[in-house]
Formats: sequence, structure tokens, C-alpha cells
Amino acid sequence: MKNIFKFCSLFLITILLFISCTEKDNQNVINEKSIEQNEVQAEEKSEITEETPEVILYETQDEKDKLGIIGVSKMTEGYDIELEEKYQCFPVCLIMSKPLIKKDGNFLRYSYDSKNPVTPKGPLEGKNGELIFYYEGEENNGYFKYFNKKWEYVESPLTAEKETDYSEYLPEHFSKDAYVAFELKDGILFEDLRNQDYAGIDLCGKDKPKIIHREDLNSWKAFTDEGFKIINHKDDSDSSKEITGLFRDEMPWSVSKAYYTAISMDKKFKFVGKIYSGHNIFYNSESFLILDSTGTVIKQILIPWHMKKGKVLRRYAMAWKIGKYGEIYSLTGPEQKEIDKAGNAELIVIKNHLESFGVVDVDSLILYKESDEYSEAIAYYPKNTGFIFLEKTITEDNPIEDEFMYKVRLLDGTTGYFKGEHIKSIPEVPQSAFPWR
Repeated sequence: MKNIFKFCSLFLITILLFISCTEKDNQNVINEKSIEQNEVQAEEKSEITEETPEVILYETQDEKDKLGIIGVSKMTEGYDIELEEKYQCFPVCLIMSKPLIKKDGNFLRYSYDSKNPVTPKGPLEGKNGELIFYYEGEENNGYFKYFNKKWEYVESPLTAEKETDYSEYLPEHFSKDAYVAFELKDGILFEDLRNQDYAGIDLCGKDKPKIIHREDLNSWKAFTDEGFKIINHKDDSDSSKEITGLFRDEMPWSVSKAYYTAISMDKKFKFVGKIYSGHNIFYNSESFLILDSTGTVIKQILIPWHMKKGKVLRRYAMAWKIGKYGEIYSLTGPEQKEIDKAGNAELIVIKNHLESFGVVDVDSLILYKESDEYSEAIAYYPKNTGFIFLEKTITEDNPIEDEFMYKVRLLDGTTGYFKGEHIKSIPEVPQSAFPWR
């Protein structure tokens, strides 16, 4: 009997232990499943967070803004890949997407009323690099200023001189539709692109502007103080002919050869300015063309928001200008069909092309024939001699190395090597802050 009792007791204890272990195992399984489920949920939440695009507010002071890029430009979306491969399409830097467009108040105002259209003009450039946009006529009650990543409205009419029209000073015998005007401190230098003729207008405190003819330019102080010189030389194809050339700091500065190359490609190309290196910029409503003084095409930059994408080109209100170093500013408003909708205007700058150009940064620098200092010296070149890098583009991630020899092509087509210690790329030149800095 005792044995039977012991056996039953042992059997019950065994069953209780089994039940207890089973419950613990089940609880562990439940806990593990709970942990796994929580981990899965955490992963799912993490995946959702990663897939959700970050919303970038188009503020002018963004902590993430290193180069002034504060968002993605709507104007650059969906441009043709074939065109990108055919041309050198450079990315743009969106430096402002405010203020909102409105019809009144201290905001950018746009109206496509054919009788009284209202769009901002400019930009004008201040001494420190600020950009100024203004209105004309009855709308000129104030102007907008953009500088140091701040957008300011000045509540007073803009009294400073606006875009200068030099045609009133143009000599009578010059081509009215094919000329270039270079601003001097006390005057204007004109180049007749068709006839490669030159003349100056002396504005030095005189009641009546005085014309300085070509043969007198080299003795005109306003002309020589800017480093200009007229040099006559023989035509290589006909020694009996003499060619008059405009030079600046010993480099050819005339636009004529570039002009004939550009219009041979498209008669709509117009000269719009120079890069600080002296290279010429032309524009034809869809692209910018950059050429040196020999007429050689260096780059063509398509404007993404002007590209024909297999449909009717969208019509935007634009105010644009070439900056003093060759950067391209553009304030782009809304499409005409969306003028009644309040939205953001885009102020952008195309500047990546400047990384390919540079200038000499010392008073005199040797151009070597080969990439070492013991090779033949081609010539000495003065400060600010312009060139394009042929083998190495200079960027922030790839700065100029002092000891490195850079292969370059000068404005007159001469190629050789400069030592990095004594040159600068164009983005490194400015002493004042650029709007995108």
C-alpha cells in the first residue's frame, strides 16, 4: 500500500512539473513571438520612415544648405536625357524659393495683363554681390534685395541707375544690331562686331560725350587704365592686309570671331557677357554658348526649363542676367496659365561651368610646354590671364594643388602648363560673398 502511495505521489509530482515546464515554454514562445512581432513592427516603421521623402522647407536659412542649395528646382524636372547627352547640361543651384507670389503687398508680383504687364526686372548687382529686383512705371514703389541668404523688401522707389542702354552713345557708322559695349570707369568702349571696328565714348565729367576714334584709343586714359590696347598685326592669310585687334592684359579680347562662329550655328545667338577669364558668352533662348577669342566653342549649356520636351514649351516670366564672374542668375516666376495661383518664385544660379575656367594669380607666370618646370618656357603671362583647364576640372572636392602642373588653353588658343601654386579657378577669385555662399 505504501508503495502504491509513493508511486502515485511521484506520478502527480511528475505531472505537475511537466505542466509547469510546458507553461514556461509556452510563455517563452509567446514572449519570443511578442519580441519578434515588436521587432518586425519596428522594422516596418523604420522602413516607412526611410521611404517617406523628407520635406525641405524653402527657407533662405537652411542648416543643411552648404552651397545655397535649399531644395529641388521645379524648373529642372524631367528634361530630355538625349539632350543631356548631346550637350553639357549643368545642374543648377536653387538659392531661393521665396517670397510667395502675390498680386499685392511686399511679395513678388506678377501679372500677364497685355495692357499693363507686371514682372520683376533685373537683377542688378551691388558692390558686395547683392541682387536687386525692381519694377518699372507705376509699380516702382519698392524693390527686393537678396543677399547673404536673406530676402529683403525696401519700401522706397529704386532711384539707382537700372539696366543701361548704351545705344544712345553708339557712333553713327557702327552696326546698330551687332555691337558690344564694355563699361569703363569714365566711359564706354564699343566694338562693331561686323566690321571689327572700335571706338570709345569719353564720359569724364563733360557736358557732351566725346567720341574717341580707333586710332586714338591707345592714348585714352580710361581705355589704358583698364588694361586695354589696340594692336595692329598682319593677316596670316594675306600679308598685305593689316588686322586691328583688341587686347586686354596681353590677351585677345575682341568678340568678333566668337560672334561669327555663334551666328553660323544659330543666327539667334546674341552676345550677353564674358566670364571673368575673358571667355565670351552667347545666348539663344534655349542655351548658352561659351567661346574663346579665336571663335572656338568651349561649352554649350542647355537651360533645363527652356528645353523642348516633345511638347509646347512652357512660358515662364523670367528675369535673368550674367553675373560679374560669368555665373548665370535667373528669377523664374509662374507659368502664364497659373498666374492666379499663389506659389513660390525660384531664384537659381548656374555656376558649375565656372569650375572649368581660371586666371593667373601672380604678376607674371611662365607657361611651360610640358608638365615639368625644366621643360621649355613658352612665354610669361601677366596677372588675370584667362584660360580653361584641359585635363583637370577644379571643384571644392578637387581643389588646386600647389605643386601640380595643370594643362590649360589660353584665350588665343595657346596650350601649355601652369603651376597650381600661382593660379586660381574662377569660383576662388571673388573677394566679396556670392549670393550662393
